[in-house]
Amino acid sequence: MARNSPDHALRLAFVKLNVPSMAPALAFWQAAMGFKIVDTYDEDTFLENILSLPGEDQLHLMLVEWKGPLAITMGTGHGPVGFVTHDVEASLSRAVAAGASVELPATEVAPGLVIAKFVSPQGHEAELVHQKPKED
Repeated sequence: MARNSPDHALRLAFVKLNVPSMAPALAFWQAAMGFKIVDTYDEDTFLENILSLPGEDQLHLMLVEWKGPLAITMGTGHGPVGFVTHDVEASLSRAVAAGASVELPATEVAPGLVIAKFVSPQGHEAELVHQKPKED
C-alpha cells in the first residue's frame, strides 16, 4: 500500500454533517455514540460543533447548522458515516434509544463480518461494523 510522501502528507481529519437544528442533532450523536464537544464556532452565518469520541483526537465529526437560508437535502450523494465497534447490537440499541431508526439490523454479511445501519433523527445514515478475529 502506498504511503503519503513527507511533502504531501495527508490524513483524514473530519466528517462534516449539515443539520437543520443543532440541539437535537448534538443530543443524538452524544447519546447514541458517546461524542464529546471539543470545539465550537458560533459565527454570523453558521454554528459548528466539533465532536470527538473519548480517546480519539485525530478524527472528528462536525455538525453544522447554517443560520441563514440554505437548502439542505439529505440524500444518497455519499455513503453512511461508519463506526467500528466491538458490539454491533449494543451500539445499534443505543442509537435507537437516542431516536434513530433501523435501516438494517445486525447482520453477518460475510464470515465474521457483522454490520448494521441506522438513520439519525436528522436523516443521516450511519453504519456499525464489527470484524471478528479470524481463527488460525
